[in-house]
Amino acid sequence: MKAMLSMLLAASLALGGIMLVGPAESGEVVPSITALTPHTPIIIVGDADFIAQATTETWSGFGTPGDPYVIEEYDIDSTTGNGIDISKTNLSFIIRNNYLHDGGVNVGIRLSEVINGTIFNCTIEGNEKGIDIQTNCHNISILNNTILNTSQYSINMIFSSYINIRNNTIENSQVYGVYLYHSDDCEIDNNTISNTSSNALWVEYNCTNVEIWNNHLSNNSIGIHLAETMYEHIHNNTLVDCSIHIRGDSLEYWDTHKIDLSNTVNGKPVSFIKNQTGLIIQDEFGELILVNCSNVNISNQNMTGGSNGILLGFCINVNISNSSFSNIGCGILTDRSNDNCFQRCVFNNVQTAFLIVRSNNNSVLNNSGQTTRHGLEIMSSDYNIFKNNTFNHNNSLNSPFDRGLYIQGSKNNTFSDNIISNFEFGVDISDGMDISADNEIYHNSFINNQYNGVWFFRDSFDNGYPLGGNYWSDYSGTDHYYGPNQNMIGIDGIGDVGYLITGGAIDNYPLMQPYTGQLLGPDTAQAPFALNYTPNGTAVLIDTDITITWNETMNWTSVANAFNYTDGITTWTSANGTWVHDDVTNVSVYTPALPLAYETLYTVAVNCTATDIIGNLLDQDLSDVGGQWPQDVLTWEFMTDDEAPYVIYTQPADGQFDVDPNKPFKIMFSERMNRTSAEAAFSYTDGNQTWNITDGSAYWNLEQTEMTFTLDLPLETNTSYTAELDGNIAKDIGGKLLKDGNYTWNFMTWGAPPAPRITSTYPPAGAFNVNVNTYINVIFDSSMDTASVEGAFNYTDGTTVWTASNGTVDWFSENTIFSFQPTEKLDFDTDYVVRMSSDAMSIYGMTLDGNQNGVSEADDDYAFGFATTAEPPVVLSHYPTPSQTGVPTDLAAIYINFSAVMNLNSVTSAISISPNTPFTSVFTGGGRNLTLVLNSGLQEGAEYRITVLGTAMDLGGMKLDGNGDGWPGDKFSFVFYTEGVEVPEGPKIVAIFPLNNATIPVGVGEFYVGISFNNPMNRTSVENAFSFKNASEAVNGTFTWSETSRSMKFLPATQLAYNTTYTVTLSGTAKDEGGRSIGNSTSWQYITVTEEKTSDMMDWLMYGLIIGLLILTTMLYMANRSLRRDLKRTRVKLKRLKRQAGIKDDEPVKNTGEDDAAAPEKDLLDETDQDVEPEESDPLGL
Repeated sequence: MKAMLSMLLAASLALGGIMLVGPAESGEVVPSITALTPHTPIIIVGDADFIAQATTETWSGFGTPGDPYVIEEYDIDSTTGNGIDISKTNLSFIIRNNYLHDGGVNVGIRLSEVINGTIFNCTIEGNEKGIDIQTNCHNISILNNTILNTSQYSINMIFSSYINIRNNTIENSQVYGVYLYHSDDCEIDNNTISNTSSNALWVEYNCTNVEIWNNHLSNNSIGIHLAETMYEHIHNNTLVDCSIHIRGDSLEYWDTHKIDLSNTVNGKPVSFIKNQTGLIIQDEFGELILVNCSNVNISNQNMTGGSNGILLGFCINVNISNSSFSNIGCGILTDRSNDNCFQRCVFNNVQTAFLIVRSNNNSVLNNSGQTTRHGLEIMSSDYNIFKNNTFNHNNSLNSPFDRGLYIQGSKNNTFSDNIISNFEFGVDISDGMDISADNEIYHNSFINNQYNGVWFFRDSFDNGYPLGGNYWSDYSGTDHYYGPNQNMIGIDGIGDVGYLITGGAIDNYPLMQPYTGQLLGPDTAQAPFALNYTPNGTAVLIDTDITITWNETMNWTSVANAFNYTDGITTWTSANGTWVHDDVTNVSVYTPALPLAYETLYTVAVNCTATDIIGNLLDQDLSDVGGQWPQDVLTWEFMTDDEAPYVIYTQPADGQFDVDPNKPFKIMFSERMNRTSAEAAFSYTDGNQTWNITDGSAYWNLEQTEMTFTLDLPLETNTSYTAELDGNIAKDIGGKLLKDGNYTWNFMTWGAPPAPRITSTYPPAGAFNVNVNTYINVIFDSSMDTASVEGAFNYTDGTTVWTASNGTVDWFSENTIFSFQPTEKLDFDTDYVVRMSSDAMSIYGMTLDGNQNGVSEADDDYAFGFATTAEPPVVLSHYPTPSQTGVPTDLAAIYINFSAVMNLNSVTSAISISPNTPFTSVFTGGGRNLTLVLNSGLQEGAEYRITVLGTAMDLGGMKLDGNGDGWPGDKFSFVFYTEGVEVPEGPKIVAIFPLNNATIPVGVGEFYVGISFNNPMNRTSVENAFSFKNASEAVNGTFTWSETSRSMKFLPATQLAYNTTYTVTLSGTAKDEGGRSIGNSTSWQYITVTEEKTSDMMDWLMYGLIIGLLILTTMLYMANRSLRRDLKRTRVKLKRLKRQAGIKDDEPVKNTGEDDAAAPEKDLLDETDQDVEPEESDPLGL
C-alpha cells in the first residue's frame, strides 16, 4: 500500500511540475504571503463548472492526469465561505502555494467526490477545519502544508481511500490533528503535529491498511488513536508526551495491527506484543501494549509522559508490579482482560492511575500516588478486588468530576483499606450501560474530598459491627457509645450515628479515625501540611479563589508571607489580593484583586517557611522533617479556560430527507459531556407530539463525546421532525452549558423504503495501479440483505468470472458495507470489471437502483472497473550468495541482478553496505545488472549486510519488491561473512507434528500444528510467516510457545472441514532472535478424516422407530397375557382330541367337517411345534 501511494504521489507531483522533496530542494520559488493575489472563495461543482472557471481564471493545465489544472498563489479570506471547495469532478488538479485564513466556522480547503488531486505547500490558518476530505475522494495527496489554529480538525477524512498525508505541520488544533473515518489504504508520514487538545492522529471505525510512519507527535492528549480499525501499520514514529491508544469490542480490532519497536514515546521504544504466553518483561519501554496474552509478568517499568503507560486488551493472568508512572494520561488500562494482578506501583501526576474496562476478577493491591483526575476508575467490570491503595488528588476541587473511586455499571467488586484524599468525589457509583450493584466498600479512608461519597443504594458500605465501615473526614458525629446499635456508653472508634451519603445510601458504622488496621486510638500529632488545595485542571473560571485546607491551625501571617502565584511572566503575592482564614476549619481563601487571564497556566506556591501556631515548619512531603526546600514547598498548577461545548455533527443531518425511520439518532460533541444532562436535554417532535430520552435507550462512546439514541418505536414515515438539545440543560463534564444555547436540526423521513443505491466503491471506479492483493468494497446507502448481495456479486478479467464463493465476505456499518477479499491475488497489469446485479436487495425488499434514477428496474445492474498495477521489479540473484562464508577480504566487487531495467539514480541512492565500505556503482546489461566495485578491502572475520531500499525503481517508476510478496516498496538485503568469522547457524525447522500427509481430526481442540526450531525464534515474525489453509480459505487460531522460543503450537479456532486437504506454510520471512531469516518457504499438508454419513433425518427416523417398537411391544405384552392363556388351553385340548382320534403329533388334522373352527386354529398353531413355555420365562411374549 505504501509503495503504491508513494508511486501515485510521485507520478502526480512529477506531472504537476513539483517534486516530493519540497520547494527548497526542488528549486521551486514559493511566493511570500504578501506576493499572493487576493481572491474570493473558490467553489467548483462538477466537471463543466471546473472547465468554465479554469478558462475564466486562466489556470494552467487541462485537467488531465498528465496536465492537471493548477490553482495557485492566492490569498483567500474564508470568512464568507470555504476557501476552496471542489466536488463531483473526475478532473485532475493541484492546489499549491495558497494562503487560506480566518474562516471561523468555514473550511480552508474542502474536497468531495473527487479523484487525482494534490494540495501542496499551502498555509491554512484560523478555520474550523483546515483540509476536509469528504465522501468518495480517492488518490489525493496532501503535502508540505502548514495548518494552524483550527477550531475542530486540521485534516478530516471520511469514506475515502488512497490518501497520502505527508510532510505537513499541524499546530494548535482544538479537536484532532488528523482524523480518518471509514477510509482505507492511506499513508500518513513525516508530519509534525503538536499541541492538539485531543488526538494527534485518530483512525476510527473500519479504516483498514493505514500506514503511519516517521511522524513527530508532541504535546497531544493522545498521539495515535486506533478505534475499531484493522490492519494498520505503525512504525518509526516519535511521540513526545503522548502515546498510542487502541480500543474495540472485538479481538480483530487489536491483534491485526503491526506496531514495531521503531516507535518511541519520550525516547523509549513502544512494545506491542500479541498472542504470547509465559513472558517475563523487565526491560523499560515508553509504552507497553499487550493483546491476547496470558501468564505474563511485567516489572521495573519507569514510564514518563504519554497517554497510556501499559495497555492490556483481551489478556489473562498478567502481573504488573514494582513499576512507576509519572505525567501520564492513564497509568494502567485494561480492556476485556481478566484474572490479572497489579501491585506495588507508584503514580505521580497521572490523570488516572487505573482504568478497568469490561474486565473481571482482577486484583489491584498496594499501589499509591497522585492523580489529576481519577484514582481507580472501573467501568462495566465485575468481581474485582481493590485493596491497600492510596491516591491523592494533587490539583484539588475545581477540576470537575474527578473521583478517587469511580465505579460505573459494575457489580460485586470489593474496595477495602484504601486511602482516597483531595478529590471532588471520594467515591462515585453510577449506572452506565450496565447496573452498578452489590459492591462492597469498607475500611477505606475518604479524606478532604469535596463530596466524600455519591452512592447508589444497591451497594454495601460497611462490614457490619464491630468491623465497621469507612472513615469520612467530613463526618461530624461523636463517639460516646458502642455496640451494634451504638446505645451502650463507651467509645469504640465508630461514630454513634450513621454517615449519610449523597444519593440515599448510608454507612451505618463510620470510623472516627482513618483506618490503620485497628479501630480505637486517636491520630498521632504531626507537622503542618496542606490537605488539599484548589483550583485545579484546565477549565478554571477566571474569577476563582485560591483555597488551601490545612491539617491544623496555621500561623496565618507566615502563610501570607510564604504565598505567591505566577503565569510565568508576572508573579503576584498576598499584597495583590485578600486572605480569609478560618481557625475552626483550618481553611485559607485568597481572592485576587483582579480576575485571572483566559487560557493561562498558573503556578501557585507556599514556601516551606510557613508554620503552624507553635512554630512547626511546613512538612508537605510528610517526612516528619519540615522546612526542607524544595520538597516541603506546597506547589501546584491550573489552567484557566472558558470554552463551552458545541455539537460537531448529528445523524440525521440538518436538512436531510429520505431518512430511514428505523435508524438511531447520533450526536457528536466537541468535548466530554455530562451524560445525564445531555440526555435530559434531548427531545424531538413532529409538531404534534414530543418525545424524549425516555422513549428509547441511549449509549455513549468511551470518551463520552458521542451519544447514540435508539428509539423504542420507529419514526413515522413521510414526516418532518425537529430535534433539539436544550442549551440550558446540556453541560460538559466541567459544568459549562452548550455554546450558543439551544441546538436544533430538522429532517424528514422517507414515505416508503427507497431503492438502495451504491454510493461508492473500493477500488474506486476507474482506479489504476491497484494492488493485486486488494479487497473489493461496495458501499450502499441502505442496510442490505446480505444473502442477496453476495449472490448478486461477481468480477471478471474478461476471460474468467469469479463470485463471492471465491473469497471471504465481511459486512460492516449495519450491513451497508460489503467487503470481499479474493482468495487468490489478482493478476498484475490487468483490467477488471466488478458487477452488482439488480438482484441485490435492501432489508426492506427493494432491489438495487443501479443507474440511480430512483426506480428499481429489472435490468438495473451496477458495474465499475479498475486496473491492477504493473509487476514490480525484484532481485533475481546476487554474489556473494546469501550467508556465504569465507568471502576473501580482497573481494573486488559485489554483483546484484534485477528482473527489470532499473532507474540508475534511484538504485544508487538506495543501496548501502554495512559496515560502511566505499564503492562505485557500475550498471551493465542495459540497466539490469549492478556491480558494486569495492574501493577498499573488507574487514577480516566480519558480517557484511548489503541493503537495497524499497525506493529503488525501474524505468516505469515501479518500486522494488524486496521481499517477493508482490508489494512494491520493500527493501532487499542479504549478508555474507568474510574469512575468519565463526558464522552462527541460521534458523531451520528440525521437527513438525503431525508428520506430512497425516490424517487429522476436525474438532476444535482435537488437533494442533507443532513446529520445532534449532534456534530461539522471533515469535512475531514466525506467526506472521505462518499460514494454515485449505484450497478456499485460511484458518485462524491461537499460538503458544515454549519458554525457550524454540517450539510453537498452532491451535485452530474453528472446526475443520471433513475429507479436506489443509496446507501448512512457513514463509522465508520467519526469523530467529538474531534476525536471521529461515530462508526458503516450507510447506506440508494434512488430510482430515472422512465424515460418517449419518444424516440428522436418519437419526430421527431411527429414534422414532425404536420408540415405536417399544410402544408396540408393550401393547403386545398387555394383549398377550390373556391370549396366551387361551392358546394354552386350546392347544392342550387339541392334543387330547388328536390322541383320542389316534393321530400322531406331527400328522395334520383332516377336515371332517365336525369341527370347522378348529382347523384354521390348528393351521395357525402348526407354525410352532412346541409346547407352551411358562409365562415367567418370556414376560414380553416375544
